[in-house]
Amino acid sequence: MSNQPSSPDLTATNATESKGLGSSEGVEMTNDETTATIDVAEQPADETSAENLSVVADSSDSVVSEVGQPDYAHSASSELKAPSLEGYETLEPPEVHSEPAPEIESKEMNLSDLEASELEALDQSELELRPESEPPVVDPETTSLPAVRATSIAPKPPSRSLTPAVSVESNTVITEQRPPPPKRSIKPKLPEQPRRKPWWETLFGDDFSRAYRSPTNAQMATEADFIEANWSTEPGGVVLDLACGQGELSIELTKRGYSVVGYDLSVFQLAVAGENAQAAEQKINFLQGDMREMAFVSMFDAICCWGSSFGYFEDEKNFDLAQRMFAALKPGGTLLLDVMNRDFVAADSPRNIWFEGDGCVCMDDAQLDWITNRLKVKRSLILDDGRSKELNYAFRVYSLSEIGKILHDAGFLVTSVSGEVSTQGAFFGPNSSRIIIAAQKPA
Repeated sequence: MSNQPSSPDLTATNATESKGLGSSEGVEMTNDETTATIDVAEQPADETSAENLSVVADSSDSVVSEVGQPDYAHSASSELKAPSLEGYETLEPPEVHSEPAPEIESKEMNLSDLEASELEALDQSELELRPESEPPVVDPETTSLPAVRATSIAPKPPSRSLTPAVSVESNTVITEQRPPPPKRSIKPKLPEQPRRKPWWETLFGDDFSRAYRSPTNAQMATEADFIEANWSTEPGGVVLDLACGQGELSIELTKRGYSVVGYDLSVFQLAVAGENAQAAEQKINFLQGDMREMAFVSMFDAICCWGSSFGYFEDEKNFDLAQRMFAALKPGGTLLLDVMNRDFVAADSPRNIWFEGDGCVCMDDAQLDWITNRLKVKRSLILDDGRSKELNYAFRVYSLSEIGKILHDAGFLVTSVSGEVSTQGAFFGPNSSRIIIAAQKPA
């Protein structure tokens, strides 16, 4: 009967324990690490089973416990002897030789170190990394070491990244080109709209001249008398007629011995003024220009701004014009300013006026803007041939306190105020249609 070892370190044999008197044999077994003494007593054949098997093993750290239910009283008094083991084979534990798993050397591959032919081979087949020697075959029943299997490592397909690629042949960097962005549809360039000119650049043309009622010679003489009475300039002095229009006042002052310079923006009006001066046999210098850009410095003894020509622009520009007139005067010079009285206009707004022009009938529809204090005028012309035209303009109207403050802030000293040419030095508030103010530049 052969015995199967339960572990590599322990060898055991079946034994019988004697319950009565009889001979016994003692056998002593020696192993490399374990010494066991087994006493076998003769028993009848039917009682020699492994029912009462007792194995005592002495080792450094372990004891094998008995199996079954032995007779402790009998065994304690009898002398145990080991039976003879002749005919039995002593089994040695198998020697297991385990070798460490071979280490797989990992190498970093640099594409730049490969030849072109090797790169082609990589594209056609997978790259397999194998150990230099095959690992030994190990019986999985006798060892718990796992078998080492060779694995194949295939190169990953190239990813579409934005990192530059390296060319092996030329050793240059190849940058992946992005597709060009879609072209934006270019809208056709619209033709530039012509700048809308302000009304003072377009109003004073042929149509306006047909509706303009020129003053008579007697009226112009009265105006000139009033002017000479309110300034200290003697004949021969240099006078600026600002916004001279068709030049009636310039011609009258020139007749009285003053050196007059006419200044206006409208080329058409200046052409008419030149013709009138030539017809009056007077030599007058007429200049074309924008009064907002006037840059005279201490050139004139007196300045006349007549016929409500002040107030065309915004308040800031109007104040700037007052400063330019102050700069153009010589020290001690006089400014005569004629504007429409805001209080008089407000009392009669809105207002419709009919009058007859040169070959036309005119109607002015005037209304005051109470917020901006600008008088808006729509002038309709009905020509003799049945045609009609419409002109629109607006200008700032001032009260006496407003115009006085502007001149004071510009540096002038107000010397006199009149409501009409016929009432010199007298102003009657809302009953005066005009504000004629005399202001002097300090000497």
